[in-house]
Amino acid sequence: MTVIHQKIDKRSYWQGYEAPSTAFLTTDVARLKLGQVTEAENLEEPNHLPDIVDLLVEIQPEPTTHNPSLALNNRTASVFKGPLADYRFAKMSLEYQGLARLDGVIKKRPLSIIFLSGIEFETLMSNVNVINAPDKQPLGGFWQLGCELERIKQYSVTFFEADNAMQYRLHPEHTFIDYIRDRHVSLQISGENSDDPPVVYKSIEAQRHGSKCAWITFEKQQ
Repeated sequence: MTVIHQKIDKRSYWQGYEAPSTAFLTTDVARLKLGQVTEAENLEEPNHLPDIVDLLVEIQPEPTTHNPSLALNNRTASVFKGPLADYRFAKMSLEYQGLARLDGVIKKRPLSIIFLSGIEFETLMSNVNVINAPDKQPLGGFWQLGCELERIKQYSVTFFEADNAMQYRLHPEHTFIDYIRDRHVSLQISGENSDDPPVVYKSIEAQRHGSKCAWITFEKQQ
């Protein structure tokens, strides 16, 4: 388990993890050689769709609406400012980008009748007194523009006092990829006939595309 130990009052600090690379893909689908992109076409009847479907989605991070603070003696500090700003996310919404890969062929395929669930994280909601802080409590989801999907994850935190400073340890937990591979993202596609039940898919894999998008692979539920 990776543990990050850092001061929060803008003094010098030590971080127990390797700094991430800032490089990321900025190419388009054609240059990725994932298949030829055809013209937009109407959605075929959902029951006729293949068992495996890849959708290009944009990952849209939604920060928490809470702004908790830390208190130590006569000092206070906002939790989600400074080094913890990237750990403030409550949800990753997924927005379909109009490209689907079916049987190895990428098509501009409008899916207007679609439901795509997102991923939620537990976040810190209340102020914390460092002296009597819990041993461990939820902090939020980590996200940075262009980061690898494996780095998008839930974190918990331990706040404590040392050398008269507010300090913390981060505890990484389940990742974005864990959610995907454990089938927690649902895709529902409905046909033109509203009387027909929607076809349900569950996520099984994901691959980053560019700085904000990913191809998510879904498997049809029988």
